[in-house]
Amino acid sequence: MYTVLFVCSGNTCRSPMAQFLLRRKMEKTKLSGRVKVLSAGLCARTGDGMPAAAKKAMVRRGIDAGGFCARMVDAGLVGEADVILTMTAAQLRALVVSFPAARGKSFTLGGFGGGGDVPDPFGGGEKEYEACSSQLEGLIGTAIGKISGALEGKT
Repeated sequence: MYTVLFVCSGNTCRSPMAQFLLRRKMEKTKLSGRVKVLSAGLCARTGDGMPAAAKKAMVRRGIDAGGFCARMVDAGLVGEADVILTMTAAQLRALVVSFPAARGKSFTLGGFGGGGDVPDPFGGGEKEYEACSSQLEGLIGTAIGKISGALEGKT
């Protein structure tokens, strides 16, 4: 099993949306059942849920994000992950400072998926969450090829 860990700040918006979007995209590929997708936050409050606007952005894509609970990134998650994808370069720097084991397997999603930082929609309305979800979809679509290649190289 190949494990992908998405990391953002609070684990209520970007990283869980990326988690759900990657899972959905994998259902339609040969990666289905071969990749575990997780998310966590650098400063998450464990148990926090996703904002309503984030859930609505997922519902528009046919994804039920109900019941999601935020969690902090920890050494166990970092150790379990084969690749860690942060939403911004600043988060990547903070991650590898806090968890040296993340070095060499951590990238920004934008760098991994062919784009820049993913802006934080937290506090915004449905428009901001929809824009974020669309950006994540594009980056994840590109990243799937790299994940597939890494998985094949691992087997």
